[in-house]
Amino acid sequence: MAVLRAEAHPARGGNLRAALTSFVGREDDVERLAAQVADRRLVTLVGPGGAGKTRLAATVAAGLARPLPDGAWLVELAPVTEAEEVPAVILRALSAGGLIPSDSGRRPRRAEPTEQLAESLAPLEVLLVLDNCEHVIGAAAGLSEELLGRCPKLRILATSREPLGILGETLFPVGPLPLPPPQPALDTALRAPSVRLLRDRAAAVRPGWTVTAANVAAVAEICRRLDGLPLAIELAAARLRSFTPEQLAARLGDRFRLLTGGNRTALPRHQTLHAVVAWSWDLLSDDERALAESLAVFPGTFDAAAAAAIAHAPESAVEELLHTLVDRSLLQIAPGAPGADETHHRPTGRSPQPAAPGAVEAHHSPAGRSPQPAAPGAVDAGALRTSAGRPLLPVGPGPVGPVRFRMLETIREFALAELGRRGAAGDVRSAHAAYFLALMEEAEPHLRTETQLEWLARVRPDQDNVHAAVGYLCDSGDVERAFRLGAASGWFWTFADNHAESALWLGRILAAGERHPAAVPPDLRVVVSSMHLVNSGFAGDFQFDPARLDDLIAQAAAAPPGGHPFVELVEPVVSLFRDDTERGTELVRARLAGRVDPWTRGMLHSVLGHLRENDGDIDGMHRELTAAVEAFRAIGERWGLAMTLASLADAQARRGDFPAAVASFEESIALHHDLGIRSSEAYLLVSRAALRRHTEGPHAARAMLRAFVEDVTQTGRDVSHAMLELGHLARADGDLPEAERLYQESWRLLQEAPLVAPQYRAIVVTARAEIDLARNDLAQARTRLQEAMALALSARDMPVVGKVAVAVSGLAAATGNLTQAAEILAAAQLLAGTRDASNTDWTTRREALRTALGPSPFKAATARGLALSREEALALVNPTREPNPGVRPSRNAPPIPPRVPG
Repeated sequence: MAVLRAEAHPARGGNLRAALTSFVGREDDVERLAAQVADRRLVTLVGPGGAGKTRLAATVAAGLARPLPDGAWLVELAPVTEAEEVPAVILRALSAGGLIPSDSGRRPRRAEPTEQLAESLAPLEVLLVLDNCEHVIGAAAGLSEELLGRCPKLRILATSREPLGILGETLFPVGPLPLPPPQPALDTALRAPSVRLLRDRAAAVRPGWTVTAANVAAVAEICRRLDGLPLAIELAAARLRSFTPEQLAARLGDRFRLLTGGNRTALPRHQTLHAVVAWSWDLLSDDERALAESLAVFPGTFDAAAAAAIAHAPESAVEELLHTLVDRSLLQIAPGAPGADETHHRPTGRSPQPAAPGAVEAHHSPAGRSPQPAAPGAVDAGALRTSAGRPLLPVGPGPVGPVRFRMLETIREFALAELGRRGAAGDVRSAHAAYFLALMEEAEPHLRTETQLEWLARVRPDQDNVHAAVGYLCDSGDVERAFRLGAASGWFWTFADNHAESALWLGRILAAGERHPAAVPPDLRVVVSSMHLVNSGFAGDFQFDPARLDDLIAQAAAAPPGGHPFVELVEPVVSLFRDDTERGTELVRARLAGRVDPWTRGMLHSVLGHLRENDGDIDGMHRELTAAVEAFRAIGERWGLAMTLASLADAQARRGDFPAAVASFEESIALHHDLGIRSSEAYLLVSRAALRRHTEGPHAARAMLRAFVEDVTQTGRDVSHAMLELGHLARADGDLPEAERLYQESWRLLQEAPLVAPQYRAIVVTARAEIDLARNDLAQARTRLQEAMALALSARDMPVVGKVAVAVSGLAAATGNLTQAAEILAAAQLLAGTRDASNTDWTTRREALRTALGPSPFKAATARGLALSREEALALVNPTREPNPGVRPSRNAPPIPPRVPG
């Protein structure tokens, strides 16, 4: 009888099915969504296909079903092919579960399902889940508005790839799952929901499989390349039955062919990744589809102006189409853009931020309720409508510039294939390149003026687009435009944090020019070549090639006058590389005497300062760098000012003006912050901390350096620098074991770092040689100093050669050749350009030799060392020669390669 009674009075808990798999990565979303559904009568989950909207809706509905008297009911609209069938499909689903009495005795009129639903649901307190509304969006929206207006206790939770677009609707964006960083540690990766989902699903099909330290990099790459889309990750996990993570990651270039064979009981459009995207694609109009395909040429984010340029359409028209594509979850508003956290889902998959306390939604619900405070994460869709009833998308400038958009990589790959299929890829890529060429040519002169920050903010978000444009122009043989873009972008790339990458793109342009030399204008070739040289030097990857430098000078001489200001700098900079200080000084002074623009004048003073340094004239270096600082201040050019101040700080420290040096470093650090350049910041921070030893004492310096070492965000190369300075402090305290440990760790980190300048390696090797000298291991010290000197000479860095020579002086003293040691110490001063007050080894050794030799002999030896020519001094400080104070070095010492910027 109990069974019969149950059949006669069906339970009203709902028709939700129990989940067969774990629910991963949306725990916070469940809580926020449940709060919204409890507070709002119509909530729509919006997001791209495969993001997990259905699973999230069902999970939340299951949790709410028990307290609701009439339960929660799921209606799947995906199988519906005709919009007018929506009311009947919902009626059948609710009747089948027993919520609404069946009316099978008569055939209802076509309009009756809506009436039956309204009449039956009016007294009930029920949650209706309408799943997959996007292909019948108009019918679903109209029916929802009708039922909510007539059924005061009804709540609707909808899922769709675009909003229903009716008053009272609250949007809940559902984006991809949060991703791990590239190359993460194992514990970091396992905190990412996308990785946990892959792990759980892979273990289900391959028992015992898990994420390990050995495969975590490949697992992270899989999740990142699949954009964190749950469906794509689940399809990928199924492939781990037969592939290793590394093999799977390598095959994701053809993800649509690879990721098939999903759940056989799922709808066809959820069984393959291709079908998921194609379902959304087929719902677009011809204009929407054409624009979406064209937008796939953007590898990064883009704004409406760029989209209009490649579409050859008015920006106002394109804005409307962009809005539609965002609505339909085929585009996303890029993180950090105005509106990114307000109207649509974010690519990281995080839910929107809670509204401010007391925020009121500016609309009235269909039931006529008064406005209520927004629930955490709620977005008032009704208040964000145009007069046509469409959601309003901000497209103009905001607090951080124009709204920028992005396309998930999975959708982008699909769109690129469609673009290629209709044969339009070449035309669209050419339009893309033309737009960014025009942008960079407009921006380039402003990057050397007081408007520098404004233009950096404008062009930085498009760095990936500029790279893509360079790639297309080089690959298509459009060499002239490639060089134009390289010349316009080279200075901007010099601001970048990755000089090696900048050199790579400039090198790619030069390689294209070698294939088509006649197509390259001479003035553009010299600019691109010189920018490549500068960025290679900054990256520590400069290879000295005399023929190449000669060719660069010839290019500059052949360039027409009045062109890019870099042309005026080419020959002076090459003279600096070659250590031809006489020729370099002559060139700079001649240019300064003529008419040059203010930025070039500042750069010429800076080059002359470094020429003076290489000539051993630290006072002249200080004078010219001070003039450069004044020139850059006058025009508001922050990059040149920041770099010059860092060099000026070095000159100030070597002259013993430590407070001024600290102040210069601090201003340079602040300017780097303003510019958003992080690549040099660590060097500046460590250098400033090391100088605190002279202004505030070793304890202050040690505290700052230890804090830097403990900062897990710093790179190994930069921690190596801090370890080196800590080693100097330990050695000054007489703690040789600790100094040796720190120097060894500094060297170990250096060995693991890419593209380390040879002169910096020379400094670390010299420090280790000082430990050998302190322990009287003279053979090891000599071996290390030979290595250090070779490294310093390969970079032609005279101040570093001088540092190594100070240690060679110690080697000579340790072998009993005190007079030669004093001569070598003086030669070190000659090569470095001054008595280096910041080098405690120099000051300590100088006093020890003066005491050991006596004032007069020491003075005479010092005079002999200072009287040497550059070649004689280099021969004297060579650690390979056996000590022999009676032999003068030959004036015919072989020349050495030019200096590389350190």
